[in-house]
Amino acid sequence: MKSTIPLLLLAASTVFPALSRAESPLLSSTYTFLAKDCRWAFNETDLEEGQDNARICRGPAPYELFIDFSAEAAFLSARRSDRPNDTVFGDPVGGIDEEKGAVEWRLAGGVPFALIVRTKRRTTLDDGREWTSERLAVRGLGNHSEITGDVDVHKTPHANAAARTLADRQWRVHRADER
Repeated sequence: MKSTIPLLLLAASTVFPALSRAESPLLSSTYTFLAKDCRWAFNETDLEEGQDNARICRGPAPYELFIDFSAEAAFLSARRSDRPNDTVFGDPVGGIDEEKGAVEWRLAGGVPFALIVRTKRRTTLDDGREWTSERLAVRGLGNHSEITGDVDVHKTPHANAAARTLADRQWRVHRADER
C-alpha cells in the first residue's frame, strides 16, 4: 500500500498539473453601480454659489470612486478611501454616464488591480450629423498604474470581454516582471 501512494501522487500531478505548482490568483470582477452605490460628497449648504457637487462611490476595499462634474461632462477617478486626496491613476476618465453607468473592478485573488468604465463622447461631423463614440476605458490601480487602454465599443466584437482581457494580460505581464 505504501508504494502506491507515490504513484498516485505522480499520476495526479500529471493529470492535474495545477496541483504540482502554485496556482495563479483567480481573476474576477465586482461592480459599482453609479446610480445606486454613490452619495453626494458635500452638503449643498457647504457649496459656494455656482460650485458643482461631486459624488463618492463605494468600491472594493481599499478603493472608492470620485466623480467630479463640469458644465460639459462627469469625470471619474479612483482613490484609496484612507487617502482621499491621492488618485490612484493618471488623468480622470471623462464622459461617463453617472446616472446609468457601472464600473467593473478587476480583481486578482480578491484584490483590485484595474477598473473598466464605459465612456461616451459626442462629436459633430463635418456634414453636421452628430456621432457618439463609445469606449471602454481600462485603468490600472495603485502599483498597477501602467495598465491602461481603451476598447472601441463600435468596432470591437464582445467589447466587455476584450476590455477584461486587456486588463488581465497587462496584469499578468506586470506580475511576471515582479518575479
